[in-house]
Amino acid sequence: MKRPQCLILTTLTLRASIDTMFCDLADALRRQGVHTRVLVDAPQAPNIALAHGLVGDLRDYDGPRFIIDINAKSRLTGQAADGSALFIHDAWNIPRVSIFESNPIHNLNQLAERPRNLAITVIDDAHCRTFDAFGIAPRALGFLPHGGPPPLAHILPMAERPIDVLFIGNVKEVPSPENWVAQLACPAALKDGVLRVVARRWGRLEDDTATMLARALGESGIAPELQRDLALAATIELYVNNLKRRELLGAVRHGRIVVCGEVDAQLPHIETIPVTGPQNFTKVLQLMDNAKLIVNAMQYRDGAHERVFYGLSRGAAILSDSSRFLAEAEATRAGVVFFPENPAVLDDTVARLIASPLDDTVAEGRRWYADRHTWDHRAAQLLDLVTPLF
Repeated sequence: MKRPQCLILTTLTLRASIDTMFCDLADALRRQGVHTRVLVDAPQAPNIALAHGLVGDLRDYDGPRFIIDINAKSRLTGQAADGSALFIHDAWNIPRVSIFESNPIHNLNQLAERPRNLAITVIDDAHCRTFDAFGIAPRALGFLPHGGPPPLAHILPMAERPIDVLFIGNVKEVPSPENWVAQLACPAALKDGVLRVVARRWGRLEDDTATMLARALGESGIAPELQRDLALAATIELYVNNLKRRELLGAVRHGRIVVCGEVDAQLPHIETIPVTGPQNFTKVLQLMDNAKLIVNAMQYRDGAHERVFYGLSRGAAILSDSSRFLAEAEATRAGVVFFPENPAVLDDTVARLIASPLDDTVAEGRRWYADRHTWDHRAAQLLDLVTPLF
């Protein structure tokens, strides 16, 4: 038997979860029988000799093998007979699986040069059409949201958790929607449609931003242009994410709130909120261990962020933006509650949640996620995607 071999090329980041996630994915691939090694300092500051040695081991293996990278950042090339650069993935039939952990529209430059032997995964199913819109045709394309480790066996009960609401992420000061749209570098004819999309930011289970934008522009008689609409939608998402974070923290007053990240925004009661500043993911996990509610502010309508699953693994409930991907968990009270559509009642929602018996809800959420959304499930999805490429 020749089991698959995999080399994961990822980044060691001071203030993000990427290395933790990819190492957890590596463990899950090993449990699937894949011989997996991880190089966690590429491509920013690679140990060239080590990278060459690891790739050489993969080249010399006579069974199925593949390489995983993040956001299509790796550049493993050799030299063709005519002296031109040649991706080793094509020369040696080693598929590259590029996992996009955010909207790929922000990393299209990484795909300007790419191997033919390429598979891509996206965190939000709606992102799949980006590649067709920009003429990028991988051999395989799949939906791979973030996952989490198996739920931890020992967790604190809600009554012993000192943090009522944990917010993870930076909070930036942003202009009002009207001022932001006025400053936006796009044709004036598009701005009314953009403003209408921003106004729907608290809506539940609507279409993805690009679809909402195309519809809003169509209402003004403007024909769709997929590349334009996808790029503009991604810009809207970044703004709306910052705006909603500021609105959310400005609205919630009940309970002990802790913010893990930088706060540049002027909030009416920020002096009463402990702010840890940016922290490494180990510290974030420790905070999750001690939180009743974790806020999941995100822009993925058909996907999910890792804080959902890592939070559930540690026994916290999730207060989240709405997502079709999480709709089942929200509908069955499996550890996930969506933001209300009216931000004016956010504070009442939080007060009700932290006063309620959340232990049973979280236990159901942990079962739901353990059955569907661990890194073991994602590893199986990856193997299904890449196996036809061997």
